[in-house]
Amino acid sequence: QICVNTPGFYECECEEGFNKTGVMGFSCEKNSFDPCVNGTHNCSYGCHIVSGIEECFCLTGTKVAADGQSCEDIDECKENICSQNCTNTNGSFTCSCYAGYMLGDDGLACIPCPANHYGQDCKYKCECRGRSQGCDSVRGCICQAQWVGTSCDEDVNDCVVFPNICKP
Repeated sequence: QICVNTPGFYECECEEGFNKTGVMGFSCEKNSFDPCVNGTHNCSYGCHIVSGIEECFCLTGTKVAADGQSCEDIDECKENICSQNCTNTNGSFTCSCYAGYMLGDDGLACIPCPANHYGQDCKYKCECRGRSQGCDSVRGCICQAQWVGTSCDEDVNDCVVFPNICKP
């Protein structure tokens, strides 16, 4: 039995699997039939008895549906929980970031790539050489005009790009 203090009085509550008995409900008696214990409940996941009534509950990430018995997915993405992209999954969700950002330690907020890193989830490292103007957190090395390559160390072959450049 559990005593619950109320203004000017008290109430006795029974633990799960027990019902109030007696004239004023000051005693508890073990249920002779508890569907939550013996598995005969109508809930799709599980139940507990609240004030003698079967109440269904569901796994984390799901909720009791309108029928009061089945469980349905909660769309956490509707709550704008992720700072950039959110993908709802059955019973959960996943956050992701745009190129140039990566997930922070909380798994929700996106933070800019650290220096010299770029791309999706900042998984690439800029190794700019040659004629680079620096590292862009989305695209990588930014090359000066007439220079290409991931490190900006390849000269553009003007004769290939403009085959008629030397012809009158």
